[in-house]
Amino acid sequence: ALAVAPAGGAGFTGLSCKDPIEGVIFDVQVESPFYSGPSRAAVYDAGANIVEAESGSGGRGSRQSAQSALSKTSSQASRGPSPPLEIEFSPQAAGIYPCEIVLWSEGQVRVIQVAGTVSAPLVVSDLEFACPARRSIVQPLPIMNTSSTPWQISAVFEGDSCWHGVRSVVIPPDGANLQYELEFRPSWIGEYSGSLTLSNQTTDEVMVYRLVGKATEPLAEDHIVIECQAREKITQKFSVVNNFRPSDGAHFTVESDIPHVSGKSFLVVDPGTTGEYALTIHPLLGGTYSGTISFLLGEGKPYKWWTVEVKASAPAPEQKIELSSCVR
Repeated sequence: ALAVAPAGGAGFTGLSCKDPIEGVIFDVQVESPFYSGPSRAAVYDAGANIVEAESGSGGRGSRQSAQSALSKTSSQASRGPSPPLEIEFSPQAAGIYPCEIVLWSEGQVRVIQVAGTVSAPLVVSDLEFACPARRSIVQPLPIMNTSSTPWQISAVFEGDSCWHGVRSVVIPPDGANLQYELEFRPSWIGEYSGSLTLSNQTTDEVMVYRLVGKATEPLAEDHIVIECQAREKITQKFSVVNNFRPSDGAHFTVESDIPHVSGKSFLVVDPGTTGEYALTIHPLLGGTYSGTISFLLGEGKPYKWWTVEVKASAPAPEQKIELSSCVR
């Protein structure tokens, strides 16, 4: 027999067993502290159910009261089936509660195996994420299996598509602890919402997480350091990957605040491909220059940018002049 009860609930009733032998008295023994039932039961008709003859926690003792009940119910067998053997289930927490109910008499022994599965109350948790666009952040969610049975966990995402994680995982028994990795990976600046439902297919437990995410301005793709000599031209190439949506377009406008540089004002890169942009650096004086170069698809659309540091050494001399004079 298998029974399921809510956490903290008071169990189930209604176990039954038919016996072809009329007039058999059974002592009832319940092998679990979470279950309770009558101490004796009797079967009085071939088509009838086990009936309670004496209340108690189970065990052997005087059969007089049971025999009395048997005699009374046997005379009423033709009137209809008797009530079933009632077992009360009182769980203390979520989990699986196995139990054996032993019915024995002088001539026979019956064993009823019961497994009560208790689900934990539904708990909804809130998780908030924040990271730059096109970056990711991972939040581990610990799950510990203290039972003796492996757990099959399934994951269902709803809402925006910036949350990621495995769809199914198995957690070994006997105290195994697994970290379910929930990843927030926004494609662009904005606020996102969704939910994650982790369902334990073994115990029917459900864990729900309400998800809120905020994506800030993207970080620079890289920091480029260029070493050159003043008054000499040098070319630096940038590989621009258009991994945005096709609707965002392919025409990048190029902007830069680095002094002493030049290049085209636009770059065309089809979605899903990579383009190269050549930036010419021609510093007139030695020193260190810093700035950025950005590739923009338009107002309100994604962009990519780099930070650039130019270290220009002193220029080569125009001419070497030798001077000489007399002391004093």
